[in-house]
Amino acid sequence: MDNFLDFLNFKLFISIPILKTIYYVGAILLPLTVGIILMWLVQKSPTISSFFEKSKKLFWNNLQIKHKIILGIIFICCFLLLETIWRMIFEFLIAYIQIRNSLIGG
Repeated sequence: MDNFLDFLNFKLFISIPILKTIYYVGAILLPLTVGIILMWLVQKSPTISSFFEKSKKLFWNNLQIKHKIILGIIFICCFLLLETIWRMIFEFLIAYIQIRNSLIGG
C-alpha cells in the first residue's frame, strides 16, 4: 500500500521497463493510428474526400518520376526523424530516472 501511495505522490517513478514498453508501443501505434484516422476522415467527409481525390490526381499525375522518388525519400527521412525524436525523448526520461536513482541511492 505504501508503494502505491508513493506512486500517486510521485515519490516512486515509473520503472524503466514500463517506459521501454510505452516507447515500443508508441513507435508502432502512433504512425498507424495517424494513418487510420486520416483514411477515416477522407472516407467520412465528402468535402475532404473530393478535395483529396482531385488534388491527388492533379498533383501526382503532373510529377515526373524523379520528383516522385524525391518525395518518397523526403517522406522516409521525415518518418525516421520523428521516430528518432520519439526515441530521444524516452532515452532522456530513462537517463533522468537513472540519475535520480543514483542520487537518492535507490
